[in-house]
Amino acid sequence: MTLETATSKDKEIPFDKLVALDDEVRASINLIHSGLAELQNINGGNDFYYLPFNLLSNGFEKLLKLIICFYHWEQYGQFPTMDDFKKSKKDNGHNLLYLKDKVTADYFVASTPALKDDLDTLTNNPTLNQLVDFLGEFGQYSRYYNLDVIISNPKQKSKDIKQLWERLETDLLLADKELFDKFKDNHKDIDKTKLDEIRKINDQVRTKTIVLLEIFARALTRQFTFGKLGQAQRFTGTIRTFLFLNDSDLGQRDYRELKK
Repeated sequence: MTLETATSKDKEIPFDKLVALDDEVRASINLIHSGLAELQNINGGNDFYYLPFNLLSNGFEKLLKLIICFYHWEQYGQFPTMDDFKKSKKDNGHNLLYLKDKVTADYFVASTPALKDDLDTLTNNPTLNQLVDFLGEFGQYSRYYNLDVIISNPKQKSKDIKQLWERLETDLLLADKELFDKFKDNHKDIDKTKLDEIRKINDQVRTKTIVLLEIFARALTRQFTFGKLGQAQRFTGTIRTFLFLNDSDLGQRDYRELKK
């Protein structure tokens, strides 16, 4: 994006804020891209989920908050305050599910069939909601779970992130009867061949997660160009990774090889 003074109605965006917006848009897309790449790196020899969870949680939080920022500037000529990101005064502003619900309820434009599909998925897909809630839980509390256990933190709010992730993967597996039946069959009298099949099934479950995250990212970036976000349209080139994602591309990209 070429950094020039931007205007909304009769008010200019200060140059320092425009630079900060540019940095945040780039950071959000790069974090999500890197998070998906690290999720694809997970295998039998690498179960370090903390890295992709941290990247994805941070990236989607930034993207959701950017939508709120652009909308506020376009509609009111000023940027939101920290309270606009919080569910309540006690909230820490990192509740992804709340931010997602706020964006879809207050800032989302669904003026075309594709955008209506986006809104329906973001609002009514229980697995996506579970995934967003999971990433929000990780971003707010659960990255500190082990430390809370170690120090016996009396104010501990964190949950066991491994258990939450395993529950999510199990739900994805149970939702696909054919895949679940194959999983059960390969757990009988396990040998090397069946272990290879189980790994492939785990990869398929992980791909289902990636597809949901791609749909989420695409729906949010579409609002930059088709929503009522004004100056957000200037960043079309930066968000192209997800903006131009076709249905046929879902789950097919290798983010480890794809240029950011």
